[in-house]
Amino acid sequence: PSGRSSPLKCALVTFPLLAWVPGIGDPACDAFIKRVVAVEGDKIMINHKGVLKLNDDVIDEPYVDQYCLMDRQRLLNCRRIVDIVPKDHVFVLGDNRGNSWDGRFWPGGAFLPEKEIIGRAIWRFWPLNRSGPISF
Repeated sequence: PSGRSSPLKCALVTFPLLAWVPGIGDPACDAFIKRVVAVEGDKIMINHKGVLKLNDDVIDEPYVDQYCLMDRQRLLNCRRIVDIVPKDHVFVLGDNRGNSWDGRFWPGGAFLPEKEIIGRAIWRFWPLNRSGPISF
C-alpha cells in the first residue's frame, strides 16, 4: 500500500461541509493550498521582516496582510531564508503568512517536490463575500 487514498475518496472527504463531519476524514487525503512563489533555479530571499525577493526583485504581495508570526512582545518573528530552488522542486508560501505552515517552517526542508503537487485551486469558499472562481 502506498498510503494514498483514491482521488474520489479524497474529493468526497475534503469537500467543504462534508470535511467537518467527525470521523470521515482520512489523513492520507490531507492537502494544503499554498501559492507557488518560486520554481527550479529561482533564487529566493525572505528577510527579517518577511519580505520576499525573487531573483533579487522584491515581490509585491498585496494579498498578504501580515508577513510573519508575532511573538509575545508583539515583535515580528520571521525566519530568514536565502537559497536556490533545486531541480524538480518549488517553493510555496501561504497567503495567510502570519499563520501558515509552509516552506519557511517545514522540518524536511523549504522545498516541495513537484511530484507532491496534487492540483490547483479553482474555487474560493471563504470568506463568503469573496466566494467564487479563482482567476489566474
